[in-house]
Amino acid sequence: MGIRTDIDSHVVTNTLEPGVTSEEVFLYAAAHIEDWEFKQVVWDLSHFDFMSVDARTLRLFVERAAKMSTKRKGRKTALVVQSEVGFGMMRMLQILAEDKVQFTFGVFRDLAEALRWVKE
Repeated sequence: MGIRTDIDSHVVTNTLEPGVTSEEVFLYAAAHIEDWEFKQVVWDLSHFDFMSVDARTLRLFVERAAKMSTKRKGRKTALVVQSEVGFGMMRMLQILAEDKVQFTFGVFRDLAEALRWVKE
């Protein structure tokens, strides 16, 4: 699977390689959620193909994430995107998830800014 993970004492940074699907992202998160319980998480989605995602996929992702979210209650998850389409879709995900998941999403265009936010 094309997801690289770097873990330091407080932050998990997941970087997607080109070609990774939304289903692969969810399965990867589900498989590692226990390891991330007490950490902040950053997803670098710079190479993700947002043209393959629709509103139904976002709603399904939120529904599935809500079931796992108690593991990371009160934590932060930063989503880093480069494209306008990706930024808009991740803002939509953030809004859909707002009252359904027990952690906070932030959407950023810059990895350094995302890392600063999760460490606040």
